Amino acid sequence: SRRNSKAGASLSKITISRFIINCYQNLFPQLGIQNVFENGADFSGITKTPMHISKVIQKAYINVDEKGSEAAAITGSIGVATIPEPPQPINIVKVDRPFVYAIVHGDDKTVIFQGHVTSPVA
Repeated sequence: SRRNSKAGASLSKITISRFIINCYQNLFPQLGIQNVFENGADFSGITKTPMHISKVIQKAYINVDEKGSEAAAITGSIGVATIPEPPQPINIVKVDRPFVYAIVHGDDKTVIFQGHVTSPVA
C-alpha cells in the first residue's frame, strides 16, 4: 500500500502464503430462503405447472500465489492481476495467521470474491 506523499512516502510489501480454495455450496438455505424448496412454492408468475427448486449451488475457485490472484465462479471469472515491483525500499509484512481476503475489481473497487483462511501454510 502507498501512503500520501505529504505524510511521508512509504511502501509496504505484504506477503501471504499461497492458497487455493475450492468451494461448492447450496446457497439459498444460507440466505434464509426456504419456501422455494417446498412442494407448495408459488411460481405462478413463471409457470402454471407446480414446481419447486431442489437446490441452488455455487462453485468457486480462488488461487493466490506469487504471480497474483485468479478466481472463477459458475457465473464469471477474472484474470490475473499483478503489481509492479516498487523501485524504493519497502516494509515487509508476513501474514502467517488466519486472515480475511477480498479480490476487488481494479476500476470501481467492487468486491468480486471474499473469504477467510483459517489455517495458512507457512
